[in-house]
Amino acid sequence: MRKHTHKYIEVIVNGKVISRFTRPEAYKSINEARDNYSSIYKKWKRDDSDYPCLNCDGAGTYHKFEDRDIIEGYKLAPLYTCKSCSGSGRGPKEMFKAYYDAEKQKIKAQQQKFDKDLDSFMEAIQVLSPEQILTLNKMLGNVCPIYEKNAPIKKIKVRKNGMA
Repeated sequence: MRKHTHKYIEVIVNGKVISRFTRPEAYKSINEARDNYSSIYKKWKRDDSDYPCLNCDGAGTYHKFEDRDIIEGYKLAPLYTCKSCSGSGRGPKEMFKAYYDAEKQKIKAQQQKFDKDLDSFMEAIQVLSPEQILTLNKMLGNVCPIYEKNAPIKKIKVRKNGMA
């Protein structure tokens, strides 16, 4: 399931954004998740009662891994009809809902981890001086890339967008 990421924080050093951290966001409803599930599904979706088959991603067909060519990939491989949906590409709503609920739980756990990491990050930024941040940057192998490595850090700013 693709995730929207619109809430973020930026670390700005000397007026330049050096890092942007985004918070994972789940779809707001099962219908939004269904509508954005796959590009194949978008082509054939007829009405709101259709849900994609999770085994073939709504295509109705699939390739077997053993048919894959080492150079050409699946280009010359035969297509097989999906046994779960009998080639229709449609699956039961209950199966998609179970998938959606599991994905929501995963994203919720990712959000909690992000919020915890963000709190730790904000505490560290407040405690460290600009010179200490630059030293850590050099010692940790450029974890936080700074465009002008030898320029002195005059100002560090953390900007939040859409976050509480």
